[in-house]
Amino acid sequence: GFDAETNQWKEGFDEQRLAWEAEYAAAQGRWEAHKAAVAKALEAEPEIGLLLPCNVVLREAEEGVEVLIQDPKEMFRVLPEATQRALAPVAEEARTRLSRALARL
Repeated sequence: GFDAETNQWKEGFDEQRLAWEAEYAAAQGRWEAHKAAVAKALEAEPEIGLLLPCNVVLREAEEGVEVLIQDPKEMFRVLPEATQRALAPVAEEARTRLSRALARL
């Protein structure tokens, strides 16, 4: 339904457009929450960016899609204890969000 050449939705695709816009809005909300968590982590430990790649992997398997999630608390265990304590709220929030997402699959 979306015409990339004209950058407009084609006629008759209103339901598809509305569904896409709703999904996009939800994704934007998740991104904003992620950015806030990253900002908190960087404030506590500027070098934390080394540990902040995507910690969720989706992999096609014979039975379907395999979902692998790295526990943020475990990722931060390589940091000094004081830094771990400073980042504990960020790791806990990330862990809670990832657990909720996994439970919905």
